[in-house]
Amino acid sequence: MSKNEVGYKKPPKHSQFPPGKSGNPKGRPKAAKSPTGHEVFDQLVTVFQKGKPKKIPAIDAVLTQLLGDAMKGDHKARKLALDIWAKGSTKAKSPSLAALSAGQSPFDLSAEDEARDQDLHLRSSGLGDQTRGHLRQGTVQTLPW
Repeated sequence: MSKNEVGYKKPPKHSQFPPGKSGNPKGRPKAAKSPTGHEVFDQLVTVFQKGKPKKIPAIDAVLTQLLGDAMKGDHKARKLALDIWAKGSTKAKSPSLAALSAGQSPFDLSAEDEARDQDLHLRSSGLGDQTRGHLRQGTVQTLPW
């Protein structure tokens, strides 16, 4: 066996890199940074509103589309939109949402609601001023409409 033998896993010495030198002196190029976390939602996207292009943050576009789907009748989108609103709302919750969260069915009327409805029905039928004093609280009167 000679010193300069060339073969399997034995490249010629003249073609090998000298000690201290690399075959890739600049190294691997760094990958482009992709946005992460909240940066993704802050990116501007182009949407068309009233036929004109407009740049808005991605989160606004997503929420607008979610609301559009909810308004079209998508029950999952509606629930998600209401959950987002309820968690992020700093304003006082509307009475109907408070009642729903308390377990009251949206079809159950409180005594106050029933009295208000009765008063509205009487006013719309023209009987409001004549019969309002004659109605007893808690009794339901059948009206001809």
